[in-house]
Formats: sequence, C-alpha cells, structure tokens
Amino acid sequence: MFKIEAYVEDKRVGDALRALAGIVRGMPSCVPMVNVQEHPQTKKLTAKSGGSMLEMLEKHLLENKVEKLTPDDVRAFVKTCGRSPASAVYLVGLAVKARLIKRIGKSSNTTYQVVKRLAHG
Repeated sequence: MFKIEAYVEDKRVGDALRALAGIVRGMPSCVPMVNVQEHPQTKKLTAKSGGSMLEMLEKHLLENKVEKLTPDDVRAFVKTCGRSPASAVYLVGLAVKARLIKRIGKSSNTTYQVVKRLAHG
C-alpha cells in the first residue's frame, strides 16, 4: 500500500477526485494551499510571502493596488486564505495597529484607507 501526495491546481481538483474514485481506499483529503507560487523554470513551489495573515493582506493590497477596502472585502480575503470570515476582525485590528490601514467612519459606515506598505520592493 502507498500514500500519494499531489499538488493540483484549483480548477483541476474535481477531475483529480473523479479519477481517484474507486481506486483509493477511503476519502482523499483535500487541503487548500494559500501563499504558494510555482517557480517558472524549476516548477518548485515556494511561499509568496512570510506566511502571516498580515503579510499576505499587505501583499494582496499591493498586488491589486487597493486603496480603500470595506469589512466585507477583508472577510472575502480571509475566506480565500482558508480561514474563518470571523477572523477578519482580528486581522483588521492587526493591520490598524501596524498602521497598514486607517479606519474611516464609524459603525456600519466603516471603511479602511490603505496608509502604507510593510514590504519594501
């Protein structure tokens, strides 16, 4: 018996699971991978950033040239990272404390202005 570990692109997960149906014992486990990029020449997987949620948020804001965001935007980002949308509140608190974003407005009118970037380059 063998254990096989494979990395599959998001759009091909269904095809891979259908191909394994009836061949493997039990259910294959699928774990989303975030913060990963493939090196174009060596085809090796490497981390895009340091891996903390704050660093990943900063990189997301930089790559997408985001200047303002809402709490819903932060919840959507956290969900794409495989985390609970409820953890968005904690991430916003970290980002405000690190002076990455600045809170504008109060209550249901709250938005966040991107103040500065943490990474250099």
